[in-house]
Amino acid sequence: MMFLLMVVGIVDMIRMTRTETMRRSRAETGAGEAGDGLGPAGRNVNTRQCKDRPTGFELYREEMTRRLDQEHREFQEFMGYLRMAKARAEFDLSMAERRTQLS
Repeated sequence: MMFLLMVVGIVDMIRMTRTETMRRSRAETGAGEAGDGLGPAGRNVNTRQCKDRPTGFELYREEMTRRLDQEHREFQEFMGYLRMAKARAEFDLSMAERRTQLS
């Protein structure tokens, strides 16, 4: 069973490598871009897409970046709260120790 999985994995790696090599050679030679309706890498892509409108990935990236920035700010606030609480606990502990030493 393990041998079969290894063989399938190796075959898949070879296939991906050959596909990537073919895509690179197409991009270098310009094949698939000569007005035949095929975009880069030979995919059927609308080459007249409006350049001023963001793509779906760009919208996703902007939303994800905005969300990650917000989460980062919230995390930093929380870490500040934890640091303050730790400092307060250490201060209270040292004051309690000092009171017991004085009495």
